[in-house]
Amino acid sequence: IVEAVDPINYLNAIETLRQIRTRLVSIPSNGALVLAAAPVKASDSFTNPVADLARVLADAGHNTLVIDANFRAGKLASQFEAANEPGLSDFLSGEMRLSQVTVRSKTPNLWFVPPGPVHIDPCHLLTNKRMEDLLFKLKPRFRFILIAAPPLGEVSDTAAVLSHCAHSVVTIHSSLASKSHLSRLARQFESHDAPILAAMLVKSSARRDAQMQANAEDSPEESDPNSRRDHRDGESGEARSQ
Repeated sequence: IVEAVDPINYLNAIETLRQIRTRLVSIPSNGALVLAAAPVKASDSFTNPVADLARVLADAGHNTLVIDANFRAGKLASQFEAANEPGLSDFLSGEMRLSQVTVRSKTPNLWFVPPGPVHIDPCHLLTNKRMEDLLFKLKPRFRFILIAAPPLGEVSDTAAVLSHCAHSVVTIHSSLASKSHLSRLARQFESHDAPILAAMLVKSSARRDAQMQANAEDSPEESDPNSRRDHRDGESGEARSQ
């Protein structure tokens, strides 16, 4: 599956993600379909397509969990009006319970686990038994689990994430999306037993970023970040009861 996601045209981007959703839903799975979500390069636009894909899945009534396992450069928290800490690394190190690091999104059927503080050995955290146990417990509760990872080849963490996933969803800048490049990319992920299900070709978002900045400058009032509250502990338990 190779789809172009245009961050400038939001409606077209969402329609593209719905097409990807249709194909993901058709894949049989015993419990949750666990997907690695990774950009090809750190400079590739990544945050919005993954968060939007998760929302599109949740909008269709599928319990969806996004786990940000990019400890070094996690950027998804802002998409869920959450902080980066506490998070996954706190749970994997045994310092917190899962309910303490799980954020319930304002979007129904959607939950999020932030990355947490950077650990001295992130790869070890992602390969220890506590990570395996976590996914074992979560699979019956969700239809989709998206685990955000760093770009493949930059750090060992990505390979650790792929070892827990059946498939991958990648974002790649459209300028790099030649047939030969996509073929090499597919072989890389297949070598980690997490073949690519969808490659989202993301166009430059410079125009959108400039427009958003202009809109912010036109508005004298900014939202108070202190007024945002993450819903943790008991609310995350609702995912387990569904």
